[in-house]
Amino acid sequence: MTKTIGMTLATALVALLAAVIAQQWRTIGELRSDVRLLSGNVEYLRRALRDADAQRLSGLMEAACLAQEIDDMRAELGARVGSRSRTLAVTAYTASPDETDESPVLTASNRPVRLGTVAVSQDLYKNGWSFGKKVYIDSLGVYEINDLVGSQHKRRIDVFMNDRTKALRFGIQSRKITLLE
Repeated sequence: MTKTIGMTLATALVALLAAVIAQQWRTIGELRSDVRLLSGNVEYLRRALRDADAQRLSGLMEAACLAQEIDDMRAELGARVGSRSRTLAVTAYTASPDETDESPVLTASNRPVRLGTVAVSQDLYKNGWSFGKKVYIDSLGVYEINDLVGSQHKRRIDVFMNDRTKALRFGIQSRKITLLE
C-alpha cells in the first residue's frame, strides 16, 4: 500500500510539475510576444527621432540662410542711408486719452492710429523727419511717421502699441534709428 501511495503521490507530483512547466512556457511565450512588440515600437521611435532630427536640422539651416539674408539687407540699407542714422530715446504709447491729446484715435497727421506708427519729437520733425516717411528702428523694424511726441520731449521716437502693459514694459530704450528714403 505504501508503494501505491508513493506511486500516486509521484504521479500527482509529475502532473503538477507538468502543469507548472506548461504555465511557465505560456508566460515565456507571452513575454516573447511582448518583447517583439516592444522591439517594433522601439524601432518606430528610432525612425521618428531620426526624421525629427532631420527636420530640425533642415529648419536650422533655413533659419541660418534667412539670418544671412537679413544681415545682407541691413548692410544694403546701411549703405543706402548713410548719415541719416541717429541714436535716440525710444518709448511706446497707446491710444489711451491720458497719453494723447483730445483725439486719441487720430494721429497728428490726421490718420487713424495703428500698429506700425511712430510719433517723433518736434525737433526731429522740423529737421525733415516728416509725416509719411519711414524709419528703421534697430531690432524692431520699419515704421511710418504719422504722429508727434509732446513738445517737452527732444530727440525721441514713440512707437504705437495696442497694449498698455506692453507699452509700459517697453520703457525707455536707446536705439539706433535710420530715416529711410
